[in-house]
Amino acid sequence: MAFNRMGIIGGVGLVLAALAPAALAQDQAKVLEQRQALMKGIGGNMKALNEIAKGDREGEPQEVSRRAREINESAKRIAVLFQPEVHIGNVSGDLKTTAKPEIWTEPEKFRGGVAKLDKASLDLAAAADSGDKEQIRTAVADLAKTCGGCHEVFRVKKQ
Repeated sequence: MAFNRMGIIGGVGLVLAALAPAALAQDQAKVLEQRQALMKGIGGNMKALNEIAKGDREGEPQEVSRRAREINESAKRIAVLFQPEVHIGNVSGDLKTTAKPEIWTEPEKFRGGVAKLDKASLDLAAAADSGDKEQIRTAVADLAKTCGGCHEVFRVKKQ
């Protein structure tokens, strides 16, 4: 009887091991989709903020504050979506990403960049809450530099 139980347990283990790569690929695809949506959201907010700061688009300080706070909330999710265990390898080989491996090989540096994004977005929200247009322009520029600094190190250049 023990042999049969061991055989069943072993068989179940083999089936689960065979299914694991497919499940991992699905999980990776889902996480990648979430990462890309998060970053596109930040990018959309940054585009609007830059347009407002340059005077190419109307925008009240309340909108600037809202967008800065949305970026701040997104910054909190970056650390979760870029955890090392999610980057165990591209099992299916078909996941397209511009994330560089340095995100995982230099995690302290990456977390430092996220912390800078957190601070810069809160600084912009505070500037917007003050209503001072020059302070807002400066804070938007600082936030844009923060984003660009991280992209320079951790993202493959888009073509």
